[in-house]
Amino acid sequence: MSTSFDVIIAGIGAMGSATLRHLSAQGLRVAGIDPFPPGHDQGSSHGDTRIIRKAYFLHPDYVPLLHRSYHLWRKLETEIQQSLLHLTGLLCIGEEGSSFMTGLQRCFDVNQLPHERLTAAETRARYPAFNIPDNHLVYFDPEGGYLRPEACIRAQTQLATQHGATLFTGERLLTWEPDGTGVRLTTNQRVLTAQKLILTTGAWVTPEFAKLGIPLKVRRKVLFWHQLNDPATFTNTPVWIWKSQGSDFYGFPTLDNTTMKSAEDSGGTYLDQPEDRDFNIHPDDDANLTPFLARAFPNKIGPVQHGKTCLYTDAADKNFLIGFHPEHPQVLLASCCSGHGFKLSIAIGEILGNAITTDQIAPEAAFLSLSSKEGGHSCPPQS
Repeated sequence: MSTSFDVIIAGIGAMGSATLRHLSAQGLRVAGIDPFPPGHDQGSSHGDTRIIRKAYFLHPDYVPLLHRSYHLWRKLETEIQQSLLHLTGLLCIGEEGSSFMTGLQRCFDVNQLPHERLTAAETRARYPAFNIPDNHLVYFDPEGGYLRPEACIRAQTQLATQHGATLFTGERLLTWEPDGTGVRLTTNQRVLTAQKLILTTGAWVTPEFAKLGIPLKVRRKVLFWHQLNDPATFTNTPVWIWKSQGSDFYGFPTLDNTTMKSAEDSGGTYLDQPEDRDFNIHPDDDANLTPFLARAFPNKIGPVQHGKTCLYTDAADKNFLIGFHPEHPQVLLASCCSGHGFKLSIAIGEILGNAITTDQIAPEAAFLSLSSKEGGHSCPPQS
């Protein structure tokens, strides 16, 4: 097995697997390193479902990237012959006049995105599972839905290996160092060399950004699956995002006609390092979520059936981070999805692949570059 490559990608999660596929399809000698197999549940890219939508107002330049992401997800489905993107529609729920709702309306209007504006009563009539207060407003986004994250990552790594990519799974990157104009990497099993290195290790890339004076915070989050007391009521329920009394919640259609996945996007526990993550589920992990569900879906939601932890890696402005290492331009850093990156990861993978071969960040991603960090507007809850 070769130990020398054109490009090595450390971290084969959402962005890493997309980058691996993009570069391998171009015929480059590319390898991926990850401590776990594709589609694992040890990082940030798991949990059966991830929201996808186009209505963003964190930064206006996300919307063109989302258009590209939708195209690339559909292209991936065609290549792999699997269904990965499900457009169920999306309900965005919040108090009328709130920054969340006014920001969404502005985004819909500026980008000419299809949507419906519904009253609480109209929404309750259409979706009887929801108990929406009359002082709330609802936007229905017909282009919203969900992706299957584990299947997406496995599909991209499968296609990458078919194009000749090498996977070193079950291996942890210990160190990397410049080797002339290239890089030399040491894992727990071998030494590898490459002309270029892309670091997409999620929460584990925070020390690299810290060396550059960019502090990132790692947050433990928990996803829950609650039993449905009345499954028939949820047969046509779309994906939903609900901002209520300073907290952000989201949920998905039932996939098994027995449970509903939901989570609180706000809150969570900040960790000193990702290794401090506790995989156990504790009673206070859903201290806000379960009472909220009892109000939002009265008498329709039962007890928690199971839960899973995941990691958010937060930047101060909640934007992604992409950039070449200032001292080692053969190294490209990419991380910090701030809890809303999966939907965009396939387009980001394309951008990373093009950046490493052209030595420049594409103009459409300039707002994410390390040299162009700008704060965005207040953002709706992401997932």
